[in-house]
Amino acid sequence: LEKMDPIFFHAQERRLLKGVLSIFARCLIVSNFAADALQCWLNLHLESAILNMRWQCGLTAARVYLTMMASAQLVCSILVVAKQHRFMATCMLMVMAHLRFGANPALWKISRYMDILGQSSAVLMTMLEPRRQAFITFLLITYLTWNTVDCPVWHVFYKYILKLL
Repeated sequence: LEKMDPIFFHAQERRLLKGVLSIFARCLIVSNFAADALQCWLNLHLESAILNMRWQCGLTAARVYLTMMASAQLVCSILVVAKQHRFMATCMLMVMAHLRFGANPALWKISRYMDILGQSSAVLMTMLEPRRQAFITFLLITYLTWNTVDCPVWHVFYKYILKLL
């Protein structure tokens, strides 16, 4: 085998690292939306009963609403991670998050709404084309700022990301 140029190897290594970190950041950011959709599906009967008691819409209409909401959230999450139809997927995720927030009075807290706004702003950043390492690190920092993670590994990782800026 021919000896590889170290500068070329370093450039390829950085390009690969940026790609992996970009995918990882998008997965972390949409994980909250995907988890909300899965939780909605797992507790469909309970959620539909709560929705029916609050809005008197009927169990069938509540189940259809929640199933469509959960399906749309999962599909949009996959589209954001895959970088396909990012604009549509991002807008739909934001609409779905606000509809879930508005339909469930148990979520009507300012701290919960701030979480939704933080997640929405992070998803909006995924619409942009990453041109620099700072973009990817901003996405990871946004996720780690909005989610309280008490694991020491995450704290070390967070400090490493700050140094990358």
